[in-house]
Amino acid sequence: MGTKVCQLTTNYRSHGRILDLANSIVSIIETLFPFSIDKLLKEKSNRDGIKPIVINPLSAHQLKSIFLGTKN
Repeated sequence: MGTKVCQLTTNYRSHGRILDLANSIVSIIETLFPFSIDKLLKEKSNRDGIKPIVINPLSAHQLKSIFLGTKN
């Protein structure tokens, strides 16, 4: 008797814009390193969400200030 693989592609924890970003990174990895990653269906979400931003590398102190809304 064979085994059937069922891939779950709907993500209920992240919204669509985050998944778009993640899927684009996975696509780059698939292109540059085709034998280093399993090719799976892309995840999707039933929520759209806001476009993610990328924060340049900051010190722990700077990140803390951003997330706490302080200026120090």
